Amino acid sequence: MRKKLKAINRKINSILVTFGGSDPNKYTEIIIKLIPDLIKIGFEINLIIPNQRKVDYHHLKQSKNLIIYDKFISISDIGMSTDLAICSGGGTLWEMCCLGIPVLAIPQSKNEFLAISYLTKKNACISLDRKSFNQINLIDKIKQLSLDFERRLLLSENGKKEVDGLGIPRVINKIIKNKKI
Repeated sequence: MRKKLKAINRKINSILVTFGGSDPNKYTEIIIKLIPDLIKIGFEINLIIPNQRKVDYHHLKQSKNLIIYDKFISISDIGMSTDLAICSGGGTLWEMCCLGIPVLAIPQSKNEFLAISYLTKKNACISLDRKSFNQINLIDKIKQLSLDFERRLLLSENGKKEVDGLGIPRVINKIIKNKKI
């Protein structure tokens, strides 16, 4: 079931960053280098550290503007207090769309590329190109999006249209309908 929907703020205050449990392309490390700049701009960062490999983040100081999660957490709970998500094209992308949270997404694999391409065509997320994914381009994209409330509202609405949160009941009903006793 879909949780409470996110209201889109006029201003981006909080950014959720997560690249899944493994983050094979090490996008987390790119973001870690950006965190001081993002905080200077005025953003609060919620950073979820991959749990399937070691990431050096201990030099970062947790503060009211930086919250680091290195244990399992409910992404949807954090998502409800964030204004923008930066993630890969896996489950978190779909969850953010379901909650109506605007997303900058970068694929880690071919299947994630396909998911992100689909949602980008539907105006439900913004695709970041792996080849040009770097600190300067990412900060520029965040700044552009922070100034474009209408675009974030469109991303939110279209994300909710694509992922209505009712998939599990539909699957259960199909199983029950097709069950032969």
